Amino acid sequence: MSELTRRTLLGSTLAAGLAGCEAEGRGRRGAPSAGDTAVPATSTVSGEVQKTRAPNILYLYADQFRWNALGVAGMPLLRTPSLDLLAASSVRFSDCVTSSPLCMPARSVMHSGVLASRAGVLTNNGWPLLDGPSHVRRLRDEGGYRTGVVGKVHLHHGVGHKDDWIDRLDRAGFSDPIELSGVRLCARFPNAWSDWLSAQTTTGPDRYQLFRDFVRHYEATSHVHGEWLSPRFDDPRFGLRADEHVDSWIADTAVDWITEAKGGAPWYLQVNFPGPHPPWDAPAPWADLYDPWDDALPVPTDQQPGRPWSGLIDILHRNWASPTSELERRQLVAKYFARVSMIDAMVGRVVDGLAASGQLDDTWIVFSADHGELMGDKNLVGKIAFFDGSIRIPLIVRPPGGASGWVADGWCDQLDVTATLLALGGLEHGIDLAAPVHEAVLAGPGAHTGKEAVISEVSHYSMLVDGRYKVVADRRDWSVVELYDRADDPEEWVNRVRDGSLSSVGAGGVEQMRLMLGV
Repeated sequence: MSELTRRTLLGSTLAAGLAGCEAEGRGRRGAPSAGDTAVPATSTVSGEVQKTRAPNILYLYADQFRWNALGVAGMPLLRTPSLDLLAASSVRFSDCVTSSPLCMPARSVMHSGVLASRAGVLTNNGWPLLDGPSHVRRLRDEGGYRTGVVGKVHLHHGVGHKDDWIDRLDRAGFSDPIELSGVRLCARFPNAWSDWLSAQTTTGPDRYQLFRDFVRHYEATSHVHGEWLSPRFDDPRFGLRADEHVDSWIADTAVDWITEAKGGAPWYLQVNFPGPHPPWDAPAPWADLYDPWDDALPVPTDQQPGRPWSGLIDILHRNWASPTSELERRQLVAKYFARVSMIDAMVGRVVDGLAASGQLDDTWIVFSADHGELMGDKNLVGKIAFFDGSIRIPLIVRPPGGASGWVADGWCDQLDVTATLLALGGLEHGIDLAAPVHEAVLAGPGAHTGKEAVISEVSHYSMLVDGRYKVVADRRDWSVVELYDRADDPEEWVNRVRDGSLSSVGAGGVEQMRLMLGV
């Protein structure tokens, strides 16, 4: 059986890693050098002061990965063996909400710990303040961590080769950045992966140019017909191999980084996969895992959300095609599932590499995402709208040595994750509205109670959700534009904004929103 098939169809070899398998470093550029002096911490054991090394922190971060796109989260047909296995020795937070259902605002909040409206980064045209608050810089400068990132950063704009902007990432706190764009933008902005791809060319057309041809074909079709009709990465017309895919390269490069960092300072590494954000281009074997006509496939209906709806729905209708038939709805889910399964395999590859390097039990592992994917919910595709498919994200936290594999109910959000990362590095988080979750992870089942309410924002809209109600307001005049009673209508089909009996609920939600935002 091939290595690729073994990793994807049989699941992660984490158990083998725990038994002491050996690492295979590939030595790509950008990996840290070993030999740095570790920053010691102190602890007391039997009355004696012992010097201990601070834990490593591995932050696995996916793009457009909805909260329930996991076998263990209630989708048994979906094959996510690596994440399911990781969850078995971790705490999985079932009610984590993104601070923004859009890439750059969400990543700005994750990086800075400052809500999107406060930072002024509410669209993908924003510009996060790289010299402003940064949990990465604090881990580096205050915690003594070696800080790295491999993959999609999306914290700034710039043309040319990504290496031309390395000084920006240094200002943001990354001592060892290997930055890429999202999949499509990799065709416009060369980077370490595109350099590597060109280097694979021995005969025939440059392999990076083949990838550019693939993206050109994708862009000519998907925006008209939908992501579910986009080509596979290994489409014979382009001649690209599965092991050349950007997410595969990121996983391999991350393993190199982790392996070569062993023995030095404690490290913090973000592994930022561009998937499962479109293009839904999974190659074999993942593309062949899901039959669109499988009776077990969770197929969305063609029912639209109830009117009235906010302008966010109009934006979705203008910018993303919706499926027009049952076949297209089935293809949509099958394509997205295939891309999720590919990311799952890449997560398994990184965790296997961590275990093989002997650092698994010295490392906190956090898996999450910037935002979700509607995946046909209410016949909508993409994100932005404040429905669960868009705003709820996975959060899995594994402490060194593992946990008992329990599920934590109760609201948490990206602010909490960023605060947790700082706390893991021994730093006071200092983030408004944040509640770190690491102490609950260590305390055991039932220790996480969750927040009373969480906020998410995009464009000029803000959303608050609590135990029963979800309120969406237009910040230009603080009018309520969406109101859902999640107890009576858990799937949020009926917008109750015109229901006079709930006017006080809407007004109270806006008041709480403004109080939390400080406006």
